[in-house]
Amino acid sequence: MGETLPTWFWVLYYCFFLVTIATAIWCMRQKRLVNVACAALILSIMIPIAHMFYNNGKDKGLNELAYFMQNVDQGDLLAIYLLALYCYIVVWWGMVAVKGKKV
Repeated sequence: MGETLPTWFWVLYYCFFLVTIATAIWCMRQKRLVNVACAALILSIMIPIAHMFYNNGKDKGLNELAYFMQNVDQGDLLAIYLLALYCYIVVWWGMVAVKGKKV
């Protein structure tokens, strides 16, 4: 099967996306950052699924993160696209934090 990351990493990874989904739904119900929250909701569902399919081609000596970072470094377009999607989620969380402090 090859190497994989520890269980605690996967628990945090999926909890991050579950909290993102819940927060995006909350933002849409509060009518705050509706457009970006809708995108964050869709991406929070799409990213883990896309990354799971992406990791199907990984080499046996690498874990998922090492494989991903190696391919980003090599300029793999799908890896760079996934990295951009992760960055969107991080920026969205920054927007939620800034918007939350103003209330």
